[in-house]
Amino acid sequence: GSGGSSEGARSFSASAAAAEPYDFRHRSRLTQRELTLLSSAMGRAARGLGPILRSLLRGPTKVGDPACNQRPARLYLRGLPVPSLLFVLDLGGEGETKNQGLLVLDPGFAAALVDRMLGGSGQAGGSGPGVGRAMLALTKRVVNTILAPIEEALSDLLSISLKVTAIETDPYLTRALPPTEPVQAYEFEVDGPDELEGLVRLVLPARILASGMLETSEPNSGPPPAERLLQPDNPVANLPVEVSAVLGELPVTVQTLLDLEVGDVLCLGCHVEEPVEVRVSGEPKFFAKAGLRRGRLVLKLIDHEADRDRMQQGVNTWRISRKMTQLAS
Repeated sequence: GSGGSSEGARSFSASAAAAEPYDFRHRSRLTQRELTLLSSAMGRAARGLGPILRSLLRGPTKVGDPACNQRPARLYLRGLPVPSLLFVLDLGGEGETKNQGLLVLDPGFAAALVDRMLGGSGQAGGSGPGVGRAMLALTKRVVNTILAPIEEALSDLLSISLKVTAIETDPYLTRALPPTEPVQAYEFEVDGPDELEGLVRLVLPARILASGMLETSEPNSGPPPAERLLQPDNPVANLPVEVSAVLGELPVTVQTLLDLEVGDVLCLGCHVEEPVEVRVSGEPKFFAKAGLRRGRLVLKLIDHEADRDRMQQGVNTWRISRKMTQLAS
C-alpha cells in the first residue's frame, strides 16, 4: 500500500543521495584498450628488470610478466603483509591534489636483496619492525634502480615520474593513497638465485593512469587510423570534404562592399609568390605554393598548419629580402 510506496521512495532517495556522479573529465576507470597497453608496457618493464636484478643478485634471475589487481586502495593494502616496506612515490603532475603511488617490498625479501648485493648469500633475516636505517637506505637505492626500467616502459603511454619521497611500514596506516581510490596494482614475481623469491608490487592510482594516458596507437593493431579510414568498406572515406586555398584576406566595411564595381582592385596586402593557406572544411591545415602544371593552376603542399609561426617567420624574411632587392635595383 501507501506505506510500502513511501518506504520505497525513502530508500530510493537515500541511495540517490549517497550516489556520487562520475566525472568523465577526470576519469578513474581505464578502458580495455588502455589496460591492454599498460599490460604490454609492464611486460616490457619486467624484461628490463631481469638484467638489473640479475646484476644486483649476482646470479640467474627471472622476472615474470606482472599480474594486475584492480580494486580500491583500502582493500588492496589490507591484503599486504604487516610489516611491509612501502616506498611512497611522487608521480609528478600539477595541482593541489598529491599524485602518489607505492612500490611495496616484503622486508625479508628486501633484506635478502641487500645482502646479495653486498656479497652475502641472501639468507639475512630482515622481517619485523626493527629494520635498520642502513638497510632502508640501501633498499631505497635498489628501489630507485628498479623504478628506472618501469618508468622507461611507461614513458610512451604516460607523462609521469616515479620518485621515492618517503618510506612507511604499515599498509593499514599509510596515507599515500586515499582509502577509496581505485588503484592498479602490478605484482612482479622475482625468481632469483639460491631459491631467493619475492614480489615487487607497484601500486598506481587509476585516476592518474587514466588522466595521464598519452595519445598513442596500439602496436600490431592493424593499419593506422588514416589508412583504416581509406579502406573501401568504410563509408566515411566517400564523404565529400571541401578544400579551399586562400592567398589573402581583406576586411572591408559594408559601405565599401556596396560601392564595389566591376574593375575595382582590392589589395590583399600580400604577394602572389607568398605561400597559400590551404583550408579543409574551413579549418587551416596546410601551406602551399601556387604554380602551373600542364596549363592548370596547382598547389604544392610545403608545410603544416602546426608550423604556422615558423612559416610566418619565413614569409617575413622573404618580404624583407624582396624589399631590399627592389631598393637595390
